[in-house]
Amino acid sequence: MRFLLPLLLAAACKPSGTLSTTASNDDTDGGSATADGPFWGLVNHRLEVFLEDGADDSLRQDPFRYVHADIVIDGVEYGDVGFRVKGGYGSFREWGTGEKNAFILDMNLFVDGQDHQGMNKLVVNNMVQDPSFLHEYTGYSLFRELGLPASRTSFSEVRIDDRKMGLYTFIEPNDANDFLEDHFGNDDGDVYEGAYGADLWQLAMWEMDHDNGEDTELNHLYNLVNALDAIPPDTDPYPTLQEHFDMPAYVLFAATELYMGHWDGYAWTTNNYKIHRDEDGLWTFIPWGLDQTFGDWLGDRAGVLPEPGAEAWLGRIHQMCLASEGCRADLADAFEVVIETAAQMNLRAEAEACDALVSDFRTEEEWANHTAAWTFDFIDLRGEAIRQWLPCLRGC
Repeated sequence: MRFLLPLLLAAACKPSGTLSTTASNDDTDGGSATADGPFWGLVNHRLEVFLEDGADDSLRQDPFRYVHADIVIDGVEYGDVGFRVKGGYGSFREWGTGEKNAFILDMNLFVDGQDHQGMNKLVVNNMVQDPSFLHEYTGYSLFRELGLPASRTSFSEVRIDDRKMGLYTFIEPNDANDFLEDHFGNDDGDVYEGAYGADLWQLAMWEMDHDNGEDTELNHLYNLVNALDAIPPDTDPYPTLQEHFDMPAYVLFAATELYMGHWDGYAWTTNNYKIHRDEDGLWTFIPWGLDQTFGDWLGDRAGVLPEPGAEAWLGRIHQMCLASEGCRADLADAFEVVIETAAQMNLRAEAEACDALVSDFRTEEEWANHTAAWTFDFIDLRGEAIRQWLPCLRGC
């Protein structure tokens, strides 16, 4: 899938089509969606999880091992669903401590062919690093508006056995067959997940997970790294990057991460990202983990350029892009596309519509409301802050 910046400049003028405002807070527990209504968008679902006997002990011993559960989504019951805890250093919560656990539901793990409205797997995020509850919905909306492969989202109130857990975000798994078919034309490609500094260096691939496809030994990844290592010193890396990566998509992906202040993503810190390889050997980045976004965490240069001496923290592909005059110019163009798209879709209004749905469910209300207000202000000021530094990408 090759994205073309000129086409995206035109696409940035189209209206947003991501909102689905069908929910309302109509009782003490908040609004609910019907079983046959829209699943993704500004919808507040109801999810109940009933764990098998002994599941609590199993999840305490190994939270990432699936246990059996029955679930009810918006009144529709499903039996024998796989359930496990998820999360990294920031969002992970130990099972049985009374905290808000993030988790994954796999409806096909124990029962073939089971799905809800075409979905057989759901990521259920706890939003513990985003007290505003706005960032994932708003961030993924922007990525999708730009035509990039990015998950759809919605919300759900969750109860696990007799515990009322609060409001969660449903995230579309980006390694699922339907997602891959929608964005890449088939589900045959390999998907790898990078986190905690895992990157395309020989000594930085130890945390790479293989999420889809046949390359379980990571041979394609090592071949890619070998090709990057073979670029002669003092040579423009852009031709090699263009040979292996969908670079129009990459610069747009990176510009979007940096526009939203995603300090915990690939471009800035090599965390929270997926990378897809299609059958032709072309690599495309996929955004992930957008909870810590929409804040001024990228330094005085608005994320357009790193602070002096901080280049080593950036993802390898982003370092190589900044080392190429041609790639820097394309990145500057991509920033302009992102800024224009955010304005055309009215990203602040998107965040405000989300706020109207989730605000009654926030805990730590005062701090959460401050975070929401900062999110709105950040969106209002972000384009101007970035444009001050774009000349430096183009040659200052």
